[in-house]
Amino acid sequence: HLGVLKDKWYFYALAIFLPFLYVGSLFLANKGLAIFSTDVAMVLYTATLFILISSFFEEVGWRGFVFDSLKSFDWWQKNLIIGLFWGAWHFPAIFAGSYDVGPSIIFGILLFVCNVALLSFIIGWFRVKTSGVIAPTLIHAFHNLAYLWIGGAFKLSESELLVVGESGWRITIALLIVILVLQAWKEPKKA
Repeated sequence: HLGVLKDKWYFYALAIFLPFLYVGSLFLANKGLAIFSTDVAMVLYTATLFILISSFFEEVGWRGFVFDSLKSFDWWQKNLIIGLFWGAWHFPAIFAGSYDVGPSIIFGILLFVCNVALLSFIIGWFRVKTSGVIAPTLIHAFHNLAYLWIGGAFKLSESELLVVGESGWRITIALLIVILVLQAWKEPKKA
């Protein structure tokens, strides 16, 4: 398996840096540069390991077991099914207050699920390109970390959450652009 990592190193690098590109551009366009406080830096440090581990276990389930179990579906259908269930998977955390979906809970949840489904296509692309769950784990983890690291530096109002938050309309556009670029770069083979 190390040969696969060596041959496809650019997918793993892209999986780490791509989320910072699209999430970072959203926050820079919305707020400009911000300075991290010591409190934010400490939270980021302690959360990073947890996010990497939890993303790995989620991806073993979603892009490992479930992806392989949906053999009768094509690549687009697999990612849509996984994305919708993955979005619903977050409902308990949303209702517990772990995700701030903005002032309208219904609209926020709908847009959040839409964004998670779009992210599923991006993560699924990495799954097919690398034939494993390491690159999907990296993009999943670094998507979450980008929101934590970059988003943690900004204090967003409720109206700003609808723009650049994880249930914001700009991330929808950013994820659609990423999907189009990835599809234009290299079409995923049939899974």
